[in-house]
Amino acid sequence: MRKLIFYIFIFLGCSFYAFANQQTFVTDYDVLSSNKTKIENGDKVLNRAKSELIKDANRIVRVGEIYTVVNKKQLPPSQSRNDYYSLAPYWWPDANKIDKQPYVRKDGKVNPESKEVTDSYMLGSLSNDVYTLGLAYFYTDDEKYAKWINKLIAVFFIDPETRMNPNLNYAQVIKGRNNRGSITIEAASFIKLIEGLQFAQNSSALNRHYISGIKKWFGEFAFWMESEERPRRDMYANNNIGVYYAAQIIVYNLFVGNEAKGKKFLEEHGRRIVDNQIDGEGRLEAELQRSIPWSYTKYGMAAFDYLVQLSFNLGVDLYSYENPKRGSIDKMYKWLISYAEKEKSWEYDKETPSLNQLQTVLLRSNVVGYKNKITHKEKKVSYLYLLTKTFD
Repeated sequence: MRKLIFYIFIFLGCSFYAFANQQTFVTDYDVLSSNKTKIENGDKVLNRAKSELIKDANRIVRVGEIYTVVNKKQLPPSQSRNDYYSLAPYWWPDANKIDKQPYVRKDGKVNPESKEVTDSYMLGSLSNDVYTLGLAYFYTDDEKYAKWINKLIAVFFIDPETRMNPNLNYAQVIKGRNNRGSITIEAASFIKLIEGLQFAQNSSALNRHYISGIKKWFGEFAFWMESEERPRRDMYANNNIGVYYAAQIIVYNLFVGNEAKGKKFLEEHGRRIVDNQIDGEGRLEAELQRSIPWSYTKYGMAAFDYLVQLSFNLGVDLYSYENPKRGSIDKMYKWLISYAEKEKSWEYDKETPSLNQLQTVLLRSNVVGYKNKITHKEKKVSYLYLLTKTFD
């Protein structure tokens, strides 16, 4: 019955698709096109950024690293190598117990054992590579980058022997406490992967059979996120997990052709997220209560960056919405600007962000009214920001 419901879900999604003219989901496509024209007209800064991008993309092709979840040494409780598996990073063996279990929490301190299970590395590295290769294709029209994307997605999503099963049933398992973590934030970097595919979508070398296959995969993955009890809990998390959940659901639905469902989700949950997470001063309350508030604040703001661009692309007014506490996304960015412009000193913990770190978050966000105050002439800006944002 669930399979039947899923295929009905996919059919209805495709029938409502009206996003064809929107080339990208979490990036402003007009900015990309403008930057490409500037490069063709000889803009020196953007041409240097393009050269850095090409260098990285060429390295990815030259090194030829392939990513798959089947090579892990520790198996999940299912005993299937195709199931994604990871250990909760902030949970440690209990030194007071003979068998060290159940594990105990040390917020902000990563247990090295979690790094030994490599699926999270595989997923993150794959996503970064596809994003870089896709952007390189967009700015060069060189088909070799799309051809390597074919190889990467075939191994990770298509080949039955090496593909990841479309769920996170065993993400962030805590030994001695649970065998099914189902923490959806582990997949947040898939947003970058999908954007990379969007950058390269006009390539004649991109394998259309693989693209159909990966869209089917993400349709199943979105269905898992929305239908299973454990991942659905993340929808209502009042921290970055909840924001990334929303961004993922929207992007996945747009990718498989269901704009109506993605837009409806944003309309139904976007304001709730702002209500629950941003206080009257613009602060992300839950992130500031963590052991390393700055790290969690910048990570949470990155998720809001996605929601902002999605809301612009979908025509949903979320940026200026003011919640009952008089908090808003606009106020969140302005709160950070007060530190970047030295109006305030960071007072939340010993992990004090540098001026460069503060500025980098704002430049990444491309905040209206701030983006041109600090230009590439005043600081070193990542080539990824230069090529995907607007700088005067």
